[in-house]
Amino acid sequence: MATSGSYDFDLTRNEIITSALRKCGAVAQGESPSAEQISEGAEALNVIVKDLDSFRLWKREWQNKTLVAASEVTGTDALIYSCTRSHTSSAATTPITGANHLSYWRLRGTTGGIWADATAYVATGEFVFDADVIGVEKAFMKYSGSDLALALRGFNEYMHVTSKDDVGEPSILFIEKARIMKGYLWPQPINVNYLLNYLVYVKLEDFDAANNNADVLAKWLRWLIWELASELGPEYGINMAQQQYLDMKSRYYKMVVIKEDIETDDGSFIQSCY
Repeated sequence: MATSGSYDFDLTRNEIITSALRKCGAVAQGESPSAEQISEGAEALNVIVKDLDSFRLWKREWQNKTLVAASEVTGTDALIYSCTRSHTSSAATTPITGANHLSYWRLRGTTGGIWADATAYVATGEFVFDADVIGVEKAFMKYSGSDLALALRGFNEYMHVTSKDDVGEPSILFIEKARIMKGYLWPQPINVNYLLNYLVYVKLEDFDAANNNADVLAKWLRWLIWELASELGPEYGINMAQQQYLDMKSRYYKMVVIKEDIETDDGSFIQSCY
């Protein structure tokens, strides 16, 4: 027996769409979809991929953030203030005459500059995650050759912290989930010699072109095809029995492939099925 020695089989965006259209009866065997069918299929396929982000199955990567020094300015009282909350300045945030300045500045700076309106000021303990991040699994600070584990907490808990601008050795990373996620370290780092590392879940890449491959493991291809066929079926007037069949096949293959490797405390892995 002679095997291929190859492991790189994959399907392109247009091949997935064509297969789905055949399964819902929109394209006969051996025929090619129209440009309109490809366009509609690509739109539906990308919507399906966006829904897959919520499963956080395998798209994980380590990212890091180099901390930056907090902005410091001289207040209207000639004293020096350090930024505790990143913001774009306005008259209301002027230290110390601005009505809201206590939410953004604290009297503890050492080298103040001239405060300016409409200027971006930054806090050391606050940052924005990369745009592709949808969740954080673990985080630690690297400092003086040691890794300091951070507890992960939600934004609601952060809002209950009574002293958000305390400084010291960070022990908690609060995460604000939004379109672009934000992180808040507490206490705020006393200096910028820390390197923040975090293991994150990231978005699956879009199907932008005809020859793009799916940003999933190969075992997901069959489910993608059946799910797309189920989505497109009503647009091509299939009957209820045909729609139920497509839905059933999609649910079955989804059940088969949605598994997650979970690492246990001893370093081994177990399989967990949804």
